Amino acid sequence: MQREIIVILAAIFLFGCNKWNSNNQSIIQGSAPTNTTKVGHHLISEINPLGINDRPQLQAEASVVLVKLSEAPLFSTAVQGTDGLEVDPELRERILSQQSEFIARAQAISPEIIVLYRYRMILNGVALVVPREHLETIGTSDGVVDMARANALSHPNALVHNDGQTTPTQGLNDKSSVAFIGARRVLKELTTINERGEVVPIDGAGLKVGILDTGIDYTHAMLGGSGNVEDYESMNKDQASSLFPNEKVVGGIDLVGTEYNAVSAYLPHQIPVPDVNPMDVGGHGTHVAGTVAGIGNGTTTYDGVAPGADLYAIKVFGAGSTSDVVVIAGLEYAADPNGDGDPSDKLDVVNLSLGSEFGNPMQLYGEAVANLIKGGISMAASAGNSGDVTHITGSPSASRDALSVAASIDNMDHNYKFKAVKFSSENHGDILAEAVEGSISTPIAEAGDVSGELVPVGLADADLPEELAAKVNGKVALIDRGAVTFSSKLQRVHAAGAIGAVVANNVDGAPIAMGGDSLTPIPAIMITKSLGQTLKDDVTAGATPSIQFQTDRSIEKPELIDTLTGFSSKGPRSIDSLLKPEISAPGSQIVSADVGSGDGPTKMSGTSMAAPHIAGVMALLHQKFPKLGPLDIKALIMSTATTISDAEDKIYPIARQGAGRVQVFEAATQKLLVKTPGISLGNVQVGVRKRVAKVISFKNISDENLAFNIATESHPNMSILLGSTNAVLAPNETLEINVDFELSATQLEAAAEEYDGWIFLKQNDTELARIPVLAMAERLSDITAKELKVFATNNNDARDAAAVLNLESGVGANGQVLAFNLLAMDERKPAETGLADNHKNRICDLESAGFRVIEKQVDGENAKVLQIATKLYNPISDWQACQVSVQFDADGDGKADQELMGMAHGQLSGLDGNTLSSLLADANQLREIRKQFEIDVNAPGADTNDMEPDFSPALLDSQAMTFYNHSTIAVVEAKLSLLKKSASGNFAIKVAVLAESDAENTFEADDFLSDHLNQWHLLNPGPSGSGFHGMPEIIELGANSTQSVRLTHGEGSNPLILYMPHNRNVLSSTLLDKQSAVVQPHYEFGTQIAGQ
Repeated sequence: MQREIIVILAAIFLFGCNKWNSNNQSIIQGSAPTNTTKVGHHLISEINPLGINDRPQLQAEASVVLVKLSEAPLFSTAVQGTDGLEVDPELRERILSQQSEFIARAQAISPEIIVLYRYRMILNGVALVVPREHLETIGTSDGVVDMARANALSHPNALVHNDGQTTPTQGLNDKSSVAFIGARRVLKELTTINERGEVVPIDGAGLKVGILDTGIDYTHAMLGGSGNVEDYESMNKDQASSLFPNEKVVGGIDLVGTEYNAVSAYLPHQIPVPDVNPMDVGGHGTHVAGTVAGIGNGTTTYDGVAPGADLYAIKVFGAGSTSDVVVIAGLEYAADPNGDGDPSDKLDVVNLSLGSEFGNPMQLYGEAVANLIKGGISMAASAGNSGDVTHITGSPSASRDALSVAASIDNMDHNYKFKAVKFSSENHGDILAEAVEGSISTPIAEAGDVSGELVPVGLADADLPEELAAKVNGKVALIDRGAVTFSSKLQRVHAAGAIGAVVANNVDGAPIAMGGDSLTPIPAIMITKSLGQTLKDDVTAGATPSIQFQTDRSIEKPELIDTLTGFSSKGPRSIDSLLKPEISAPGSQIVSADVGSGDGPTKMSGTSMAAPHIAGVMALLHQKFPKLGPLDIKALIMSTATTISDAEDKIYPIARQGAGRVQVFEAATQKLLVKTPGISLGNVQVGVRKRVAKVISFKNISDENLAFNIATESHPNMSILLGSTNAVLAPNETLEINVDFELSATQLEAAAEEYDGWIFLKQNDTELARIPVLAMAERLSDITAKELKVFATNNNDARDAAAVLNLESGVGANGQVLAFNLLAMDERKPAETGLADNHKNRICDLESAGFRVIEKQVDGENAKVLQIATKLYNPISDWQACQVSVQFDADGDGKADQELMGMAHGQLSGLDGNTLSSLLADANQLREIRKQFEIDVNAPGADTNDMEPDFSPALLDSQAMTFYNHSTIAVVEAKLSLLKKSASGNFAIKVAVLAESDAENTFEADDFLSDHLNQWHLLNPGPSGSGFHGMPEIIELGANSTQSVRLTHGEGSNPLILYMPHNRNVLSSTLLDKQSAVVQPHYEFGTQIAGQ
């Protein structure tokens, strides 16, 4: 989850020079706090408050912002010269002058403004901490063209596997994740000629790779260090060390300091404190660096993908979260490590195994990454570990030019040969099962020889009764999953004397590794639901099944090789459905350097482990093809990938695997450069059939003629029409071919569906290259309101009058209509004309809202439900990006008594889960919890790094939220009986839509309906309070059809508004869509009521 960085300010003195110099003051401009006296500004800790009433109660706020200035950044105008990349010297001087003048003005505005970083190569801007009252002044200062708010990125969270580490194995280099993708073969079989005219192996020599991460343990033997643990443990990690740089980790910088945490509740930890020692204390960056270019011993560790490459440790994480302004400062360092304004020392590749969910095209990274790539630096970025959830692929990997990497499974033994436990039963004999352990129990390998009879104990959601506790004492508890956490289950059975635990899954499918917040000192595993039932049935039948945890047996699942991990995030990119991720690489139980161990290995899993494989591949390809730029290197990697399938041999969607799993040897020996490595058709609205035109381009990069034919495969609802199916290219010749994509919606049932396609370039039926194609086809209806007849003389006598709404559907797909009473319309955010308009809440720009009360089944009984519909101006791919807030004031004191929030449970601190719901909360309690939290985090001696408020006690109810992805409409609801009302049965409301992810780094994250920010609006939820009532919850219309819907006119003056979520949406900032319509009534006294 992205979070806005809001800090407490202190009196902090600025320092830093205005000239380019060798200690990189061109980037680093902030200092550590020298005085921690509070000056009235407060932090919003680990959470970004998503409702209205869970926000700071005591103090004002300040923001970390990135101010962009009008001069172009140096890389945006750089050209490739004979001696490398050349930047404009006059532009460089103008940037220096502009930034110096701006900083002087900022310091004059307030001494509380802190300068953190300066950017000149990939952006022209300055990162600042600014009190909220000065934001407008700073943003409208001379030369400012934009100002964006920083967002936090969580600390890397790769899964660590400490299950005895890697068994020493001779020849490990030849059976490893690196060998699996073909990098060892490249090293053994291919050579190139270096700048000195020498024939050398392709191992990344001469290439420079930056690792933007937690730092690198340069004392580790894999990374050029002594391998002496004492060197690591005795080091002051915040000061210069004689051990850095070394022959492998040749450079780097700590941009934040060891204690930095962008969302810490402790003031000194919020401000970056850069230093010259990028030593790793977390372990993530060290592991990543070993995969890119480490030197293994061949028995417990193996060489990285590009063992000849040099590494740069660019430390952007300290003790906790970092921010995008820090990460961009890391990219700025990669563009000019010594900070002198001359890019001759720039790096060749950067790896970013970091990010946040639901990356989109409107974040800070876009321009920075585009200029980085333009400057000749390739970028590999992890797609994220959020699983098979559409659009969840994260930033910065979602940046168009970055190569977004999914995680696959290689053929190392530990990835498909699993330790087994043995169950024994009189009825079924011996049964082997995979030992699926978690992080909350003693590892089986360390627990000793634990065996025992199984005793079913049910859910273990309360302390075991005395009789059951006596039965399980000295035996192994067989527990059902559900009701409470895994940790609490294990703690209860351990307290009863159990020597081990087996948890039976409560859903079909594979068991999972159990997680939690505490460690129970007994071995524990999870088994399948079916096996659990078999064992419980044996007990019921009088048998005494038992388990032996430690065995010498294993279960082999070779079908898992070359599949994707379950955690690998799915694309496409949020908002516009750009093809992401784009490539897959090994990311399951990868063996690499273990921080602080001297020479030891550890295994980690994550797309964080997949991305460095690709960063290493980029180094190899830059060495093999020195004249090709980053986009061409990206194209080589994608176009030579291999398609991968799941364990049941079903091909993964392109939005999960990208172009496929990387094949390094094929990329390094490729003769054809596909200049169009992937085709993203994006969101395509289709009524019945539609054709989209594109052009694909190829270049022969060999020294011989190249002939090939072109073939296609595609989704049944998408045809790929080629302008030519054969081609012959001379050396260095480029060819363009027209391609049309014809999409059909005749069988499109969902609101949106991914259409995959492939274009294959072949020689004699052998694949030469490939181009993945992805379209997000959106169902498009064409529903209009023909008329609204009210059977009354006029509005004077319309109360309780019958009404008929006549609807008509034209050519197109099936669609839905939601009928509501209009609350109000809201103006569109104006075009960007300066800070006053820049970075407003455009993604969540509210157009209108409506209300109604309907009767429906809720929690098994008939209930009256208040529903509030909200409509945006532009569609969003996933409603995770925007939250709905409805505040209720029943007593007329001008303060919310309750708040109805449309959001995922996990987006309210203290709750878990990703399901979007309508959460009704006590607003007074929300405020009190928030206020107490602020007191607690400011208490002397408080351990604040992991503190966050728990709002769960304020939750009154949770109901369904109706939302339409790839549309503009969402509906929240609450039981009318739970809403507080005045003595007359009314309440006042305020409606807003909030930008949860700060997707555009907005300052105005909230968009209140009409004048709701400052005014409460009285609402009578009874039949007499609305313009119309009695409408069905959803009206379904097929194509080319009509329908009449009966309503009743109420006493209220609210007009009827129709929401049609499958009608045409627009991306334009000026045009209006067809997803809503206010219907004017026609009073038709004497007209016969439809249906009578």
